[in-house]
Amino acid sequence: MNVITRILLVVFCFFALSINLLAADQAPVTSFLNETDTSITGYDAGLKISFSSQVVDDSKTVLVDIQLGGKRITNRVDITDPKNITFELKAVDIKTGKLTNLSAKELRDLTVLASSVGYSGGPAHRWLSKTLDLVLMNDPDGEDIDLSTQKIKEELEKIKKGKMSINAITPQGFTSLCPNLGQTMTGQYTIKVKGKEQLIEEQDVVGPCYSGECLGRCGPLCNGEQSYTQECFNHDLCTRYTGKIMGPCRDEFWAAADGWAHAPDCADMSGQWLDNYAYIWNLGMDALGNITGTVYAGACGTWDVTGKRAAQDITLTATNPAPSTYCCTAFTYSGTQQCGSASGSWTNECSLSGSWTMLKDGTTVTGATVLPRQFGPSPAASQ
Repeated sequence: MNVITRILLVVFCFFALSINLLAADQAPVTSFLNETDTSITGYDAGLKISFSSQVVDDSKTVLVDIQLGGKRITNRVDITDPKNITFELKAVDIKTGKLTNLSAKELRDLTVLASSVGYSGGPAHRWLSKTLDLVLMNDPDGEDIDLSTQKIKEELEKIKKGKMSINAITPQGFTSLCPNLGQTMTGQYTIKVKGKEQLIEEQDVVGPCYSGECLGRCGPLCNGEQSYTQECFNHDLCTRYTGKIMGPCRDEFWAAADGWAHAPDCADMSGQWLDNYAYIWNLGMDALGNITGTVYAGACGTWDVTGKRAAQDITLTATNPAPSTYCCTAFTYSGTQQCGSASGSWTNECSLSGSWTMLKDGTTVTGATVLPRQFGPSPAASQ
């Protein structure tokens, strides 16, 4: 790695760290005036940002509106066909109606808002979160915000006709890396060296599993929907190398843009999990992040499970279908999931609490606890 590359990496990491520290230091004061799966309105008094996201046209369209500092960000998302979602995203000056970009302060404020708003599986919340993702992914280079599905198609046609294309652009517009989270993958991007276009290849770890980075996620940082694609991986590597989101990485950005709208969410809780109490969880999850299933809780038998996943945050509540004096009536796991592992804290109806870890697909959990009498989330009610 040459000196210039190292300097760019330091600058890139410092920028990401600064955003994270700001989000942590500036406590969100967001007020949701209304919050359902189909309608969200809110205002952040500290940031002076108002926002809304509404599902209209018989659930065919989502209208997102964000206003801050005399500027208005709008996104019209057509969700009639989940496999062919279209959108029109713009930022305009409220007084003149002309296209505009965002200042560094406005971008920092939107980063704080994105952290405060979080992520949910409902369409109104989901597209509000994804709109903030796309704005923060695109505008740090100071370009006017004017993105749409049609513009993506036009730019991809230019890439295909160019002298050197970014990998092969697949028919669906992206290659999901959900099966590759935690693996070392090869990415490609093109830059000009002494006026000549050169193809650069790099290897790194996809996702947050082992690298501590979220390379490949279709969005900035690690927050929000966990969609990972080859094209977003290529763009992240190019951005890390050059320090630019657009500029020399413009082709990679447009190649990655379709994945923002269509790539699947990799953070799926569906499957079998084993926790540190040797409890076996068999879970399923729908497109809205609702979790249902069962958990085999040792001596307390098999319990019903309901829960919710929002980005990396998960909540699982197990309920005893046959209450007894030996076992509590219910317990709840709260925590986070990344790739094939999850961890957090638990509480139960017996007023006890503790910590938990679990791994997917029956992988042995280090330090698994197996006791003749269960002292995990559902101990004897008399203890």
